[in-house]
Amino acid sequence: MEYRNVGSSGLQVSAVGLGTNNFGGRLDLEATDAVIKRSVDRGIMSKGWARREGCSRVP
Repeated sequence: MEYRNVGSSGLQVSAVGLGTNNFGGRLDLEATDAVIKRSVDRGIMSKGWARREGCSRVP
């Protein structure tokens, strides 16, 4: 995964992000869980995860 700097803050984010607006609506819990697990495995970040966890990368 490619990561990019956010200005001069030192914060790095993945070049690809995961939008989660369909979770809980179009996707059931099992499908949502599968999407998130695959994204994390590939180093893809989500704005919601970064804000909630207070980290620059999802492990």
